[in-house]
Amino acid sequence: MYYIHPTEVWRERHFALLREAEERRHVRQLLRTRQRKSSRDGSRSHTAALGRVIDSWGRTSVPFFRA
Repeated sequence: MYYIHPTEVWRERHFALLREAEERRHVRQLLRTRQRKSSRDGSRSHTAALGRVIDSWGRTSVPFFRA
């Protein structure tokens, strides 16, 4: 018959819980980083698109008063 030492079992369980918590924290941090990057990329592409519209508008516009 095997003898189970309660302190060792508790310690193993404690370390397993710590590892799980650390992994969850790491996943949350990665998700936050991805969300920040995607929101930045979205604003950059929107700003770039707006800049292209303004540039094309300047090239294709007809002056109001013709001399």
